[in-house]
Amino acid sequence: MMTGSLVQQHVAARGTFELNALLSGDPVAAGMITYRVPGADGFFMLWLAPPIQAENVVAKDVILVLDVSGSMTGQKLEQAKAALRFVLNRLNPEDRFNIIAFSTGVDRYSASLLPAAQAGAAIAYVNRLRAEGSTNINEALLTAVRGTDPERFTTILFLTDGEPTVGERTPA
Repeated sequence: MMTGSLVQQHVAARGTFELNALLSGDPVAAGMITYRVPGADGFFMLWLAPPIQAENVVAKDVILVLDVSGSMTGQKLEQAKAALRFVLNRLNPEDRFNIIAFSTGVDRYSASLLPAAQAGAAIAYVNRLRAEGSTNINEALLTAVRGTDPERFTTILFLTDGEPTVGERTPA
């Protein structure tokens, strides 16, 4: 386990920043994105993710909200459905889930959160979804929030390509 901290504020970079950390031999996932405008200094974002210990996994609820309005026809819908399948296939045994498909109206896959063991049947539901209708973002969000359990950690994954075209259409 790695512990410690480094906190500095309002510090101008002078030269190379180097971070050395001893991690007990476990692999660490890392990624980096760089950006530089020609003729100017650049910057980067670096993220490190230590391995997850199975005893630290928290049971969670995942509510997947998918826009199936007409504008999602084609590749957009196929990519979004692939994302839902990816999440459903990676739920932990203690997790629960639900799916909300929306366009002009809202369709819940289940009236309540389901155990991860039922994700296989939900994938068949996702595969059958088709794009048609308008985009009722407000009702989809309200339905998702109403489906949460205040006693559990919840993630709402909201996949859409646009702005509302029916229902509440003023974001403010």
